[in-house]
Amino acid sequence: MTRIRIKGLVSLMNNAREQLANGIPASEVHAFKQMVLDAAAFVEETCCQSSVSPDDLPAPSRRAYEYLKSIELDNLPVLGSREAKAVSSIRISNIVASCRIIQREFAELARADAAGSGDNEDLEMGLVALHKRVVGLASLVDDICENIGANPDRLPDPTRRAYQWLKFLSEPGTFQEHFRTLTRAYRGLDDGRIELYNIAGLYHSRIRKSIRHLVISEGFVGAPLSVIEALMYSAVSKQGRAHKVRIRQYTETEEFRETLLAIEMIGVQLQEKTRGAYYDLEDVFSRVNNRYFKGRMKKPILTWNKTITHGKFGHYVPATGILMISIALDSRDVPLYVIDHVMHHELLHRKLGVKVVNNRRIAHTPEFRVEERSFERYQEAQAFLTKMSRELQ
Repeated sequence: MTRIRIKGLVSLMNNAREQLANGIPASEVHAFKQMVLDAAAFVEETCCQSSVSPDDLPAPSRRAYEYLKSIELDNLPVLGSREAKAVSSIRISNIVASCRIIQREFAELARADAAGSGDNEDLEMGLVALHKRVVGLASLVDDICENIGANPDRLPDPTRRAYQWLKFLSEPGTFQEHFRTLTRAYRGLDDGRIELYNIAGLYHSRIRKSIRHLVISEGFVGAPLSVIEALMYSAVSKQGRAHKVRIRQYTETEEFRETLLAIEMIGVQLQEKTRGAYYDLEDVFSRVNNRYFKGRMKKPILTWNKTITHGKFGHYVPATGILMISIALDSRDVPLYVIDHVMHHELLHRKLGVKVVNNRRIAHTPEFRVEERSFERYQEAQAFLTKMSRELQ
């Protein structure tokens, strides 16, 4: 059977989800409807020409198509004129450009540190000044959004990603880890430039003026040098299965997934939204609560996240009582026991909390692992999620 890929379909679905979550200005309703109809029609026509069904598409494209077809175009969340004005007014100039400059300065400091060619005092002063700029830019975005009564998650995608990156690096510990990761990378780099940033994929690479420029997802902050080297080799050559395996193994770690989700959650204003296209989180919670917690678990604030995630499929935020499930699971291809398993995992975080051992915060304690394995189809659910994670990358 012919396998076809439709580029851009998942991005279009994510954009549609974001627009639906934020509300659609009345003036843009017709264009939104047309976008959804045109995308669905294009998928169907492409499949017809290849003599296949949309059901035969690769999993990410198939889920995107199904989601677009499920949108109730006659029941869209239309914004009033005042709300629409607030959304349209969030345009902050030069934030993305400023982040590019900060990325370059990080790279220059890290290269000097790796080579041992810089004065320690000058290096420290450079880092302090750079951190102040990071904090200042993040605060500027906060102030602008507050002044117009809008939330940062309504920023255009490039600006929102820049803001999340700045806020993430505003924490001194995270800032230092970012710099240490870059320094390790430059010790293993003969030529070219490498940066960490809040990008959508794992990495992207280009050659500019005969110099290779590699940008790696901020999710790799703190990664071992072997993983960074695997990313560099993969960017240079399509060969090297061992490098791709090493990268994949690291992206399946809790550390990587937690980092990505921590960045994704920055600036997000979550409200309870349980009903998805195929599953209702209210039903999932009730079923898991009754089966595994004897109905005694207090219901958290349940919501779907906004975009497809390929690593972390759920997250519980103790400070807010929010339990978020990835919309990647809101699909007819995902068995009931899989989404129940993810709900069970996150509710265990709510029940057991975090233990501090040797000054380290540990969420997945031995007690946690024992209770997690009490889930009836634990191994089967884990295997499904691992396979799904690889398909979505």
